[in-house]
Amino acid sequence: MTKKIGYIRNLDGIRALSVMLVLISHFGLGHIVPGGFGVTVFFFLSGFLITTLLITEYDTKQSISISNFFLRRFFRLFPPVFILLLVSYLLVSFNFSEGETSINSFFYQLFYLANYNQIFDLSLKGPDGTGILWSLAVEEHFYLGFPILLLISFNYQSRRSLIVTILVILISVCIWRFVLFDILHATHNRIYFATDTRIDSILFGVLLALTRFNPIINNDSDESHTSLPKLAIVMLIGSAAILLISFLYRDNTFREAFRYSFQGIALLPIFYCLLKYPNFILWSWLENSFLKRIGVLSYSIYLSHYFIYKTLEFQLDNKTVIIVFSVIVTYLFAYLIDKFVDSYFLQLRKKYRS
Repeated sequence: MTKKIGYIRNLDGIRALSVMLVLISHFGLGHIVPGGFGVTVFFFLSGFLITTLLITEYDTKQSISISNFFLRRFFRLFPPVFILLLVSYLLVSFNFSEGETSINSFFYQLFYLANYNQIFDLSLKGPDGTGILWSLAVEEHFYLGFPILLLISFNYQSRRSLIVTILVILISVCIWRFVLFDILHATHNRIYFATDTRIDSILFGVLLALTRFNPIINNDSDESHTSLPKLAIVMLIGSAAILLISFLYRDNTFREAFRYSFQGIALLPIFYCLLKYPNFILWSWLENSFLKRIGVLSYSIYLSHYFIYKTLEFQLDNKTVIIVFSVIVTYLFAYLIDKFVDSYFLQLRKKYRS
């Protein structure tokens, strides 16, 4: 028997913290706040949640509908992106914001090629602040093939074999980054933005979803515990130490080749404990109503915040005013998307989940 996938406690709070890291970094504190780690957490969450849904679908129906999967992804991601790009290109065209506009740049961003635009410097920059669409491109490239791989693996291999395959890929991606940076002297952009060098952050989430540690699939979460066993505490301390190393160790080879692997390894026990022991007293603040609301809006906040910030920076001179209005306008944009766009397409997504 598998659990029905519904609301998962604590994860909206994690989404909120992740998007806040990105915002604070983009709003002028990138030299202090690790905004890139917020993106890594989003990748991890995506891998875990989507794999969990696909496994549950397979366990229920002995199959995975690839077409339904792509339709759900389209209805979730495409409408807010299209609206953001439409608004941003119009504002640049009327000189309300900075940047470049062309049909080519519009379609590169709309159809998830923004990361390779930045890697190869194709001079298709688009409006200032829309470059963050690179991360959506990485996700969509990964999910073009992953459901098919999952279905084939489930039909013809054991899940244990799939886990071994993923472990081999994780090691290979780490080695590939090292080769690119230390031997082939690739640029930071080549490593940071490319699909082949960043998919491991998604795969760490996939790995968690495929193990027995997934309480949603295996129906073994212990929601009665308000404390953690000693082993879990040791795991969390180890994770904190690994994360601290990934933030503080500034060696270029480490940062380009190994940092993302360290962070993925650290996130595994953290999310295991969050899911296995959701009532642990120290997690309670993650269910704060403000954090939960920001978590629900996190996708639209992530999409829009930097363009809004760059637009206000183009129009205004006072840094404090720019930041305050950026926060207000970003929240308003995300609220409107949630109320009038996402709520409509949610019904379509539910239709293709049944």
